[in-house]
Amino acid sequence: MQVATLTIRRHVARFWISTFGRSAGEPAGRARCLATLRPSPTPPLWSAGRSGRLTGTPVRFLVLAQLAMVAVASVQAQTPPPERTPVFVTSIGAARGFTDPSKDNTDTVKDLQESIRDQKLLVLVDHAEEAVIVLTVIGRETAGVTAGFMGNAARDRIIRVKFKSGELETDLTAAAQGGTIGSGGSWGKAAKKIGKQVNDWVKDNRGKAVNRLSTGQ
Repeated sequence: MQVATLTIRRHVARFWISTFGRSAGEPAGRARCLATLRPSPTPPLWSAGRSGRLTGTPVRFLVLAQLAMVAVASVQAQTPPPERTPVFVTSIGAARGFTDPSKDNTDTVKDLQESIRDQKLLVLVDHAEEAVIVLTVIGRETAGVTAGFMGNAARDRIIRVKFKSGELETDLTAAAQGGTIGSGGSWGKAAKKIGKQVNDWVKDNRGKAVNRLSTGQ
């Protein structure tokens, strides 16, 4: 410990002489040396301003964090949502502006329209001319008794829909059991499955088939 203290004193003495000369023993020279060696005061992390509000590093950090959050929110707001593919829903009995005389078909059209509204990549339109995809309800049926939840007897509700986009045509089928009132019952549940099938098709073929079919190329 004594050796370390003597070493420090030697370094201080050398610094004193090299900086102020041997006449640094004068009060003015001593004062200049002490001012040089004295460490600068460390600013507090925060202090109370004239208004009584806290200022300092934490406050500046909070302000910068809030500005960063506002900037991120602004960028997200400027990011456009994914373009949706227009879909028109009709039924096999509807023609020339007339509604389908089959109540089952008109009910399924309503269920399917509701399902399309819930999809992220689809948008419902009022006219077939505006659509890239046209869904035509062919019909619905109730299957025979099958095993349901917990082994209880149940019946599948099945809906059949024709899918058309450009020259591409295919049949879609979905079945469901049970279903809550909020989901539209088993028919509404089956319609939601059709809507998801169409949404997944658009997702898988986005940027190629959908654009080509919409332009007729």
